Amino acid sequence: MSPDQMTTGHMHTGHSDSGFSLVEVLIGLALMAMIAALAAGALGGLARTGQLQERRDTAASVEPVEAYLRRLLADIRPVRVGTATTPLLTAEPDRLSVVSGYAPRGAVAGLQRVVLRLVEGTDAGRFDLEEVRTLHRESAGRDGEVRTRLLTNITGISFRYLAAGTSAATGAAAVWLDRWTSASALPRLIRVDITFPHGDGRRWPPLDIATLGATGP
Repeated sequence: MSPDQMTTGHMHTGHSDSGFSLVEVLIGLALMAMIAALAAGALGGLARTGQLQERRDTAASVEPVEAYLRRLLADIRPVRVGTATTPLLTAEPDRLSVVSGYAPRGAVAGLQRVVLRLVEGTDAGRFDLEEVRTLHRESAGRDGEVRTRLLTNITGISFRYLAAGTSAATGAAAVWLDRWTSASALPRLIRVDITFPHGDGRRWPPLDIATLGATGP
């Protein structure tokens, strides 16, 4: 074997063109770990953004109804529908019927007879909050009814009515009532509470509404 052949063979057996060194492998693993960490952070940020948007959307579905009820009930008028002994409000724990001066955009101007009540929803044990609105007529009856679903898929609603003490001399405190029976005055406050199914992202804020010109019974 010639010296040239021996040199060529020695160089071939001492060097390999395939595979990676230990340093290269470690660098590759470090880069992969960095990419994975960045991807996880990005996915987590997207999830938090989605959850925040969902909370905003669910809150936005409640806020217009809260604002609407506040305007509607704040403008209740002491207009009796019936005899002199008929209560000014048909006010029960889960149903409320009033005469209000508030007419939403698109409604005919004038005093409005409004009923707020629960109707069955699409799922068992679920309800919708429905408004039935008619233009109030003291002598000519009613116009056609307009029905609107204000909130869907709720589990309940409650109305409570704040009455002033019957006498300042007795020091009687104001009390919350489940029904309103006075034929001569409006309640000072009306409290509205709405409940949602478990796991529903919507939340109903505390809502106490002062009625127009209320004097207490």
